[in-house]
Amino acid sequence: MVRVDADGASPALLSGARALTGVEFVAGTPWHWANATPGAFASAIDLLGGGFGAEAPRPAAALRRLLRPALWIAAVAIGIHVAATVGNWLWLRWESAAIDRELTALARASVPEFAQGSLAETSPTAALARRERDLKHRAGLAAADDFLPLLARAAPAFAALPTGAIRSLSYADAHLLLDLQKTEPAQALRLQHELQKLGLLAIAAPTATGARLRVGLN
Repeated sequence: MVRVDADGASPALLSGARALTGVEFVAGTPWHWANATPGAFASAIDLLGGGFGAEAPRPAAALRRLLRPALWIAAVAIGIHVAATVGNWLWLRWESAAIDRELTALARASVPEFAQGSLAETSPTAALARRERDLKHRAGLAAADDFLPLLARAAPAFAALPTGAIRSLSYADAHLLLDLQKTEPAQALRLQHELQKLGLLAIAAPTATGARLRVGLN
């Protein structure tokens, strides 16, 4: 049986609905929600019934059972990722140590001073670079960190400086020493970035008259 709480539910309308559907329709008391009393709300038709009713809450245990496979998969994936990361780190450490051993052995075989221990504070790479520079000089060739090759490599960055910005330029210990006039505060930093793009390392320090840069390959 269906109760109709709406205006216009005449006996003829209810009879026609009964004839069409085969369901019993009865007239109720018409009301509007804006003007209804609490009693009207309490006795109103509950549309959340039957197939449209609200589902009963599922127990927490059932939800945990549904999520358990996903949690196991996530835990296994995280474990594999951590194991792979640690394994990769260990491999890189071993590879780096192997390269260091090879460089040390090469430096001992190629640089007599390094093998004798007189260059104990020098790294194998620096010892090999010094040996290469000495051999090139003996053959009458210029090394990469000589004055002219360094100056030619840094020339594009120096050319971008304003006229008169360079106070002095000298060379010592395989490095260019550059004194800059005090002009723009960011000039030394900008020059460092430009030299870095050219594959050079520049260390800057402020001075009373501007800044001093030490430019080299290392």
